[in-house]
Amino acid sequence: MGVYGLLSHCLQHRNQCVEYVDLVEVAASKADGIEILCDFYCLEHMLVESFWRSLWLLSQNSCVEILGGEYSSLGEYVSKLICDLQSLKIRLVMYVDGAKGTIVHGLHQKWDTWENRHHRDLAKMRERLNVVRTGHGLREPFTDNFRPVLLEVQLMETLKQCGCEVVHCVSFEADLVLAKNLASRPNAFAILSNDSDFCVFDDSRFIPFDLFDIKGNLGLGTNQRLPTKPSSLEVGMITSKKVWAFMGLQNQDEMIEFSILRGNDFTSSFMRQLKHKVGLGKGSQLVDAVDWIRKHRALNNNCTFADEMVRDRELKEAVDYSRKFYRLEIAVGDVAHSDYLTNFIADGVARGEIPSNILAMNLGMYWHRMLIEEEGRQFPIAEVALMPLRSFIYRMILPEGKNAVKEYGRMSSERDFECYTVLAAKQRFIPRVDRIAKDKIFANLGTFDKIMSHQEQGFQPEWHKRYGWRNGFKCYILRYFLVLNFNRNLRITLDEFLPLVALTFAQVDVEFYQGLCILPDGRSLTIANWFQDVYRHAYYFLGKLLSLSEQFPRPCDIFSGAVWTAFYMHSTHRIRHISHENFQRIRTDLDYLIREKRHIIRYLVDGFFPFDTRF
Repeated sequence: MGVYGLLSHCLQHRNQCVEYVDLVEVAASKADGIEILCDFYCLEHMLVESFWRSLWLLSQNSCVEILGGEYSSLGEYVSKLICDLQSLKIRLVMYVDGAKGTIVHGLHQKWDTWENRHHRDLAKMRERLNVVRTGHGLREPFTDNFRPVLLEVQLMETLKQCGCEVVHCVSFEADLVLAKNLASRPNAFAILSNDSDFCVFDDSRFIPFDLFDIKGNLGLGTNQRLPTKPSSLEVGMITSKKVWAFMGLQNQDEMIEFSILRGNDFTSSFMRQLKHKVGLGKGSQLVDAVDWIRKHRALNNNCTFADEMVRDRELKEAVDYSRKFYRLEIAVGDVAHSDYLTNFIADGVARGEIPSNILAMNLGMYWHRMLIEEEGRQFPIAEVALMPLRSFIYRMILPEGKNAVKEYGRMSSERDFECYTVLAAKQRFIPRVDRIAKDKIFANLGTFDKIMSHQEQGFQPEWHKRYGWRNGFKCYILRYFLVLNFNRNLRITLDEFLPLVALTFAQVDVEFYQGLCILPDGRSLTIANWFQDVYRHAYYFLGKLLSLSEQFPRPCDIFSGAVWTAFYMHSTHRIRHISHENFQRIRTDLDYLIREKRHIIRYLVDGFFPFDTRF
């Protein structure tokens, strides 16, 4: 992220680029404390990495990270950290990037970055599948985390509970908004991010993760379940002017030219092909690019580069956009779209009421969520299987005259990345999002019921009337998953479905299950992630659009990868290498939950599996 190799260079030369401060001391010296402005997705990566390492050390379970989401434990971990810092007058303010397809400037320039990330995520998915096939690679926690399916959903709910301020960057890059807010917010002290773009912005101060809590007073990533409230919190802060001076560049203009030449998020794809033409060889280092700028001062002063910008319009656009971006010449206020519905959705995103993905869909684009699932011609793909469900969402959010969304991702086993056009559903009962009344809960539940039952014509179970909103929601996603995968797609069996029901309603000792080192198989991971993706569509997309999510259970209420793996591997008779005592405890918990929910199960499997309520 940011300028290629620049952050590593700064960290290697800390004496020249870094100043050290104690955040607790600084906050105590100010009447209103301080704000640390956080790039949400960067902070997410740091916290999740330290959480997995702590859980791995605490449980001595080398499989725990690969199992999926331990959302309850993660929520407690993040909540403890944020609340402790708040009590010390250190407030974290989160800045959330808009979804792919929502930014109004630089969309084309970011495309290569997005596609490269897709392929990196795909490689990580395959790495995990290889681990569960072979059992190799489990001795240490993964150094490159794979995001659980519901990670962002859970973290957003946790931040809301903590009263943490969240700024949704509706149509702009978060780092652009962060750089502007560092100057405009009276209590803003520094930015917490690993993005080296903050070396280029003028008067910028940022704390990279390697320099956060240098003395380890928070206990992040150590053998403890929750972070420690610190008496001091020493950090290293990189300032842009220190970096420029160390590199021997005279001003910001030269630093911007360096960032373009070295390759940033907008120019990297061009510079890979161009650098040898302008005199930077294949093995050129960062210092070579610095020397080049010292010699030429500006890119246009090099005849070859100037000619390339005349010849290549896209290169010129990337260069021009980079210059405006770093000079903060791009306005980041409310964007007035030409369509009323788009503006309505954008306002909902800004308030945190509608996911940014919905705005991207409204603008005609949806990128598939990467999740771990088995590959091959015989294996379907979750995001492809859920296209019919998304078609109902598209009908709710597309403006007049539009009836399709382009989807991007892995559509088949033959191709890793492609585009597919999905048409909006045609059913007349589907309301447009701007016509949904938030206070008409029962009417909205009726719409939710019809959409979540679309696979079964004439079948309207109205689970919320039978079992209440929370348990009713669980029934909707379980039934949807079953219908989606009975005799097609995953071809689910009763022995596989019952542990999923037990998990969804489980109230068990999660810490016990996290301590069981049970290696899942690819089938177990696939079922778990497909189920979570159904939840994501029902809770995060439909639930938010219909103003119902507040009534529904959160990820931490329905899923634990450790509990699921134990239940599934036991139910399918694949569990190995655990003590008889632990085996019996899993069996007792699973049997009790199935027996307790047997009357719900009877209705859930009606028409698909025979089930004896005397179980």
